[in-house]
Amino acid sequence: LRPHGCKGPHARMMYVLLEKEIGLVLGQGGALVLVLGTLLLLLAWHAWAADPGPAKPRAKPQLRCPTAGTSTPSFLPLAAGGDSSTAARSWARGDGRYKHCALRPDMYRGAPPAYSLVNLDLPLPPLAEVESQRLRELAKRVSDMTARAEARTDLATLLRFLRARKGDVAAAEAYFRKAVQYRKELQLNRLDIDWNLEAYEHCLAPWWARGGIVGLSREGQIVGWERFGRCRFPELLRALPWEAVQRLDAVHMARILAAFEEDSMRRKVPFLNTILVMDLEGLNWDYCKPAVAKAYGKLVGCRDLLLPNSLAHILVVRAPKIMTVAWQLVQKVLDPVTRDKVRIVTGEQESLAVLRCYMNNEVIPAYLGGGLCPGGDPECCQLLGDADEPIPLEALERFEALLAAGGGSRAAQTSGETDHRNDEDQDSFSSDDLTCCFLCSRRTNKTQRI
Repeated sequence: LRPHGCKGPHARMMYVLLEKEIGLVLGQGGALVLVLGTLLLLLAWHAWAADPGPAKPRAKPQLRCPTAGTSTPSFLPLAAGGDSSTAARSWARGDGRYKHCALRPDMYRGAPPAYSLVNLDLPLPPLAEVESQRLRELAKRVSDMTARAEARTDLATLLRFLRARKGDVAAAEAYFRKAVQYRKELQLNRLDIDWNLEAYEHCLAPWWARGGIVGLSREGQIVGWERFGRCRFPELLRALPWEAVQRLDAVHMARILAAFEEDSMRRKVPFLNTILVMDLEGLNWDYCKPAVAKAYGKLVGCRDLLLPNSLAHILVVRAPKIMTVAWQLVQKVLDPVTRDKVRIVTGEQESLAVLRCYMNNEVIPAYLGGGLCPGGDPECCQLLGDADEPIPLEALERFEALLAAGGGSRAAQTSGETDHRNDEDQDSFSSDDLTCCFLCSRRTNKTQRI
């Protein structure tokens, strides 16, 4: 950093973030944290270099306190956001409602994918003898958790953790136990029973996450899409406490993992080679603030605990030009495996050309020139959430009220709260359907052979 003129507190800040949020995952499969974290920090340095003057002091925002006697976290009011008609319109359209359902023959039918709490006989990829031996050793090391039914220990799950630690069995065991503990802390195994999903899944579905699953690539790989440049992550951090953001994203990742496994069982193929498209159009300097970059790095770290080692490619499209320049520098110090996972391009035409190398036109959203247009909407709002609106104040107030009211998933759906889903889709979220049928017929505790 110093040879490029970045000195003092800014250099120290970036060094700490690089070391603690990015350096920990070097060589351990954390390509997304490495790439986006590094590039966002380079963008932050560019902003600092352009305006090195001291920042003006800001007034401390006034927190709105929760109702007495509740454990509802404190919320910050948004200075600017969509009006009530914006929220009602997004709810009525079903924005973000089917972000986890596009792999199904009919995405409009059935409940959201539910993560199985018992071992599944998921397909495995071809394994070398050395890897098979290490996988057996890892399964033996966590047999205590299997005996207590404490966590999913099927071989497909363990393989992802083993590969996330590059075949190091001891490191994979430690990482797996850490992930199990994280699920326990969030009580994710009680997601469809105790969680207030009207708040954490339905209320803010149009605005977080602004992305979802869009289909399959030419080679049958699952394609995920995130409009990161328009997700208004800095705005979300200002509006909600970290715990709420963490839980919102945990629900999203639990559904993503369940959708991957559901599709894997249906097509009888492994899901270890997915593609993530990151659309950065709309990215602004708010994303480059150290607190925002650090929070996103932390969020991706949490995601990796829930869904490690599933990416084959990260396609960063419509990126700012400065990011492509930064990538030319960064990729020189990356190991080939990480470097080959990532492609970063600018401009709509170049981005569209790269996407068509990996997927057919009907998988690419129409807003970018593709053919995916669910319900005649080129923005694909039902799959990717609201296209570009600020998070409406009404939605945040409703989210806060739902948490204050309490109640688990089933209680929230029958509490009499106003439901903003279309009447014709009510059965898609009924409490009787919370467990996906594919899990009922394919659950297994059988010992798998390698």
